[in-house]
Amino acid sequence: MATEKRVQLPKTFLTHVESLLNALAYGGLDQLSWQARDEFNAVVREIEGYYERQERRQVFTQYKTAGPETREREEARQKYLDLAGILPDWQSKREIPESEGYPE
Repeated sequence: MATEKRVQLPKTFLTHVESLLNALAYGGLDQLSWQARDEFNAVVREIEGYYERQERRQVFTQYKTAGPETREREEARQKYLDLAGILPDWQSKREIPESEGYPE
């Protein structure tokens, strides 16, 4: 039997979901109050943040598992820095010389 993947969720996220579900159960989608709309927006932000963290982690793993001094590693590093919001002024550009025999 395959085990289910477990995900940790912040308590505030679950509170927002609970509030949203209560608002939907008692008033329906058209009758959402401003507070319930704020709860909905908070839930959406939490979910988007989760996927952004997943993408950053995937790119970081790609960077760490690439061979040393390869173009793949440098591209993954640059993509991770961009996703993490590091300003280009703070990023160091690394050039990999073609003379070292690394493929394009």
